[in-house]
Amino acid sequence: TDAYATFKGMLEDGNPPDNFDALLKEAAAAGKRFETSLEAVPDR
Repeated sequence: TDAYATFKGMLEDGNPPDNFDALLKEAAAAGKRFETSLEAVPDR
């Protein structure tokens, strides 16, 4: 997952990360959500 895109999204949502670890945690969660959504696509 692109940490810059995650950071931008957090800023746009009014939820800037408190530190780099918080950014990494959110980026990892976003990556997991993306993988889960791909698994839901039929005929993949």
